[in-house]
Amino acid sequence: MIKSKLIKIVFKESRAKTLRLLALATAAGLLQALVVVIINGASENIANGLNFRFFVLFSICITGFILAKRITLFGAVKYVYAIVYDMRLRIVDKVRSSDLKSYETIGKDEIHSTLNQNTEIIIEAAKSLSHASSAAVMLIFSFIYIWILSSKAFFMTVILLLAGSFVYLNTNRLIGPKLRASKKKEAEFLNYLVQLLDGFKEVKMNTKKSDDLYENWIRTDSVSTRDSKLETEILFIT
Repeated sequence: MIKSKLIKIVFKESRAKTLRLLALATAAGLLQALVVVIINGASENIANGLNFRFFVLFSICITGFILAKRITLFGAVKYVYAIVYDMRLRIVDKVRSSDLKSYETIGKDEIHSTLNQNTEIIIEAAKSLSHASSAAVMLIFSFIYIWILSSKAFFMTVILLLAGSFVYLNTNRLIGPKLRASKKKEAEFLNYLVQLLDGFKEVKMNTKKSDDLYENWIRTDSVSTRDSKLETEILFIT
């Protein structure tokens, strides 16, 4: 869900830059697929000794792949950072222009979480999209190559991939609500922490209030946040 929204945002900001990055990612995927083809071709001719032509082709493809991948990743991160930090400024500008009722409805913990934690999520999504786009191209051409070599191997690979995709998508469906819940818990914890820091003098003067805030709110919420995040991470690992 985050990645689909990110695609819409980056296309909206600059279609030309997005298409240029996608072209580079496609080139990286093609070169990666060609490396596999070259290795397979060289292994089939190994009985005739080392073939310098295969070595040259391999060197060109692997160098091109590394360069294309690096340029894509650097470009994607630079581009998304620019968008994210511009959006942050726009959010801050809207916050300072909003009325008190709207501010209280949203809450400062939600604003704080959006401006800090969510930006990291977007940037990580941008990097994974760069990897995914080049990997998708490599996958398509690898499937074509497998079909040329063996139709049985092709169908077996498709079945395994579909089974893996089903497991992945089903687990991913469970992650969404867990991720939102852990984000909410993290925002609540930060809110209690801000209350402690803002009312530090009052807390120091009232031991009972200090113990109540720590034991019944901060500590409880911290444990709840830990359990929620751990559960989400287990699903990610799965």
